[in-house]
Amino acid sequence: MSRARRPKQCAICKAAALPGMGNLVECGKDIYLCKSCAETALRCFSAKPVPTSEVESASALQTPREIAAALDESVIGQTEAKKALSVAIWKHGQRLRGNTAVPPAHVLLYGPTGCGKTYLAQCAAKLLDVPFVRVDATTFSETGYKGRDVQDIIFDVLHAAKARDKERNAIVFVDEFDKLAAYGGSNRQAYQRGTQHAFLTLLEGGIVTAENKYEVAELDVSGLLFVFAGAFSGLDEMISKRLHSGERSIGFGSRPRDRMQEKAKNLLTQAVPADFVSYGIEPELIGRIPVLAPILPLTVSDLVRVLTEADGSTTAQYTAFFSQLGMDFTLDPAAAAQLAEHAYQAGTGARGLRSRLERLIADRLFDLPEGEGIHITTDELAERSGSNGH
Repeated sequence: MSRARRPKQCAICKAAALPGMGNLVECGKDIYLCKSCAETALRCFSAKPVPTSEVESASALQTPREIAAALDESVIGQTEAKKALSVAIWKHGQRLRGNTAVPPAHVLLYGPTGCGKTYLAQCAAKLLDVPFVRVDATTFSETGYKGRDVQDIIFDVLHAAKARDKERNAIVFVDEFDKLAAYGGSNRQAYQRGTQHAFLTLLEGGIVTAENKYEVAELDVSGLLFVFAGAFSGLDEMISKRLHSGERSIGFGSRPRDRMQEKAKNLLTQAVPADFVSYGIEPELIGRIPVLAPILPLTVSDLVRVLTEADGSTTAQYTAFFSQLGMDFTLDPAAAAQLAEHAYQAGTGARGLRSRLERLIADRLFDLPEGEGIHITTDELAERSGSNGH
């Protein structure tokens, strides 16, 4: 006697076959899966383990203190920011090794321009050997408005990943984040708030889908580390009001800018989430960025070190460049100090420092006799300042 044939149903959820609907697919003799269970199984098989190279890179630096020491080799100053960022990087490394019990410790770097926010985040990505994606917050808008959708960051991450198995652990650097502060007129306020809420989708984790005219992509963003950055001009004054320390201090034996810089330093280190809410960042968003790391104004001494001592400094780069041409490049210590003083007084930081030196070198390169090197002294700085007005 023949055995009765079993009814067609999903081997996992037991969903029955629907006549004429084709909702089951045969996977073997009398074995069927419904569409929902088949898609779930496919996602499970498509999930890739953390590559061995990433695990080795993440475990090479065992403690946050070791990470901070590695950052010290490339980044001048910013002790507080490096300490906070090192802990966040270490946690991210733990996630690469499979310890996902703690969610990503997203970071906010805030402070004056030209003091190393971008470079600090780039060094962090280099230490972990993960993709680094830099985006400008001002280019994004709420879905449906002119501008890029925040979800388009998924495309940036996928395109930046050198290997398809590294995109889910990238560091995403969101520059000009302070420009999204919801202040001003009602239209601007609604626009900025909508963009901020769009970022919440990425910070909440899970699979996010992005779509444009040319492609559709999805990515599990739970493993991405977001580093937001902005100057937040005027934040120190808001902190001062909160602390009721707006009294004007009187100092003797120091320059006015010295007193301003020192006051700004002291205030920036005392920022709390409520200060950023007052500035115009949505409470739900700042609440998902647990690491607040102040980027403090660089001193003249710091700027000299940025110019001459830092790993990959402008002086080192030009020395190597001219060496390959069989020529010399030297920057007199007194000239370096004068350049640093100029950038400090202008408040342009390391970015302005490099810009002025580049202009000086460009002028010399244009008139450079064949085979002659470049030697920058204080006399030349004085001559160029007099003739060019800078």
